[in-house]
Amino acid sequence: MFLEEFKKEKYNTTFDNVYSNLNYQRNNDPKYTIEKLEALLESLYTSQGNDWIGKGEIKEVTNNATIAACEQVLAEWKEDLGDYESPNN
Repeated sequence: MFLEEFKKEKYNTTFDNVYSNLNYQRNNDPKYTIEKLEALLESLYTSQGNDWIGKGEIKEVTNNATIAACEQVLAEWKEDLGDYESPNN
């Protein structure tokens, strides 16, 4: 049970940190573009698909949280630009 709690905490901490950092870049670095975020996300998808020997559960949790945070920031950014349709529409 300890491992499951640790993985949940690791996921939440990673998501929060990545989400915060990406939003900081978005709002404070004029050179940080939506295209750069999309490229980062593509590289993370590629990394996620690579079945590294010995990657481990914690690395997988970290990768999943990082991807989720990137997807969230990207969706919010597109919504702010008026370039995003909610799946509920």
